[in-house]
This record gives sequence, structure tokens and C-alpha cells, in this order.
Amino acid sequence: MGLDRKGTQFRIRVRPPSKFTRLRTKDVGMKGGLQLIVGRLKGRTTTTTQSIRLSTKDFKRIKDKLVPKTRRGMKEARTLRKKIRGAFGKAIKRYF
Repeated sequence: MGLDRKGTQFRIRVRPPSKFTRLRTKDVGMKGGLQLIVGRLKGRTTTTTQSIRLSTKDFKRIKDKLVPKTRRGMKEARTLRKKIRGAFGKAIKRYF
């Protein structure tokens, strides 16, 4: 788990993909900006978040923190903070 960069996106993993049976991507904020990777845990029927992706155009990494560098990035960060809840929230908040 943690923060890494893959191509033109930052990825924050909450749980390893091996714990899921099926994953899909959902645009949460503006198109192409904030994306949630959600799926079903093995042996469960409800969906949960596996990771989030953020555009490198809108965010920059300073040490282990993501800092918005555009207006769009600020809006995406605000959207993400509104959606944070539970254990997922604790895992994500340390990167902002």
C-alpha cells in the first residue's frame, strides 16, 4: 500500500488487488481527474475501494504528500475529502 506514480497518474493503494475478485474504474470528480478503483473483496458481496488515481497534471508530490498545483486539482482534492470515510479515509488522509 502507499503512494506511487504510474505514467501520468499518482496512485494511492488502500488494499492489494490480489484481495479482489473483480475491479472497475469510476470517475468521481471531473472527467479524467479523480478516479476510484472499486471492486468486490473475495468472499464478500459488497464493493469497496482498492485505490484512487489522480492526474500528475493537477497534483505534485512533495515528499509523501500530494499537493494540488492547479484549480482543477484543488477541486478534486475537495471532492475527495468529502468522500472520505472509515478505514479508507484514514489511509488516504495521510497523503494530503
